[in-house]
Amino acid sequence: MKVALVDDDQRFLTLQQEYVERFSREEGVPCNAISFTSGFQLMDGYTGTYDAVFLDIEMPGMNGLETAQMLRTADQSVCIVFVTNMAQYAIRGYAVNALDFVVKPIEYFTFADKLKKVLRYRSLRPEREALLSREGGLVRVPYSQIYYLEKDKNYLIYHTQQGAFRERGTVLEKEPDFLDCGFARCTSGCLVNLQHVRKTSRDTVLVGEDTLPLSRQHRKPFVDSLMKYLGGAL
Repeated sequence: MKVALVDDDQRFLTLQQEYVERFSREEGVPCNAISFTSGFQLMDGYTGTYDAVFLDIEMPGMNGLETAQMLRTADQSVCIVFVTNMAQYAIRGYAVNALDFVVKPIEYFTFADKLKKVLRYRSLRPEREALLSREGGLVRVPYSQIYYLEKDKNYLIYHTQQGAFRERGTVLEKEPDFLDCGFARCTSGCLVNLQHVRKTSRDTVLVGEDTLPLSRQHRKPFVDSLMKYLGGAL
């Protein structure tokens, strides 16, 4: 689960980060929390990879409600949890389909309950999608329609049923999301959708119509992941 924490109070951001790490340990749920000190920072280059955004309402510059409105134009499915000192402000958040809100100061168990609610929503949510750019607009591409993504200098090329998309990013930062959805590395710079693997050999893998290299370093973990996928474990 990938969580964005947005608050102009660095001490409170640190506390939330600790809560996410504790939740991950105690619940056995892999979690990755990224902190932002403003709505502008969150939305700069937003890629739609978060499961939840914990969003402080009272921030200078662009407040949490304004940030949420901008967020919803880019991502209709992310869970928004408002964080506030005054509950009446959070009620207005339901205009942007907020999942919930919490009132400061926040105890760990209250915060953990919100993360559990996100998990429940995530389990009921339709298939995950990547938010990709094309001709100045954004296109939602279901993960099942992505054949593979590969490194191209400071960019990633997404090979999909809707064609190829070129986005800034690295394999390393995308890996946690995609490994959780049935992808595996065939080389250090390429993530393959196991659903579309047609054939493997000692040093290649056939994905759709494309033959990709299978490095010696990644051969065993790739084949292990493929066997688990075919066995229904992924």
